[in-house]
Amino acid sequence: MTSQLNIKRITEDDVDTLYELMKSLAQYEGLEKFLTVSPEDLRISGFGKEPSWSGLFAYLDDKVIGYATYAYAFHMWSGTQRINLDDLFVSAEYRGHGAGEALMRAVFEIAQSQSMQVSWTVRPDNSKAIKFYKRLGANYSKIGKCIWSPEQ
Repeated sequence: MTSQLNIKRITEDDVDTLYELMKSLAQYEGLEKFLTVSPEDLRISGFGKEPSWSGLFAYLDDKVIGYATYAYAFHMWSGTQRINLDDLFVSAEYRGHGAGEALMRAVFEIAQSQSMQVSWTVRPDNSKAIKFYKRLGANYSKIGKCIWSPEQ
């Protein structure tokens, strides 16, 4: 039986699962001390009166294996709204199944449907990620900023 990869929007009921993946990302990056948000903060900020973030889960069959979170922001220099990708993470044991690419393409589709760019940062020493983002069509600057435009 072949495994099925699916992308679905994160709902309020998914916040605890998202938080566990966020902890995994923080541990992977060695940044646990900077993860100060609580699941309740995520519920309020993502699903309260004025949601400030959205996200997607990657499922392999019925198991959540990764996520992408993003927010809308105004870019002063262009005078336009854009999507700022905040996190992209796939659990280590599930890398290589296409989940990261599927999550990125889903975010790109959301942006394209609204004629927006997507921007995000990547550590300049993360050559594997930079290569991945370039393969997806991102323009990368040496300060670690990536931008994907629907016109590309």
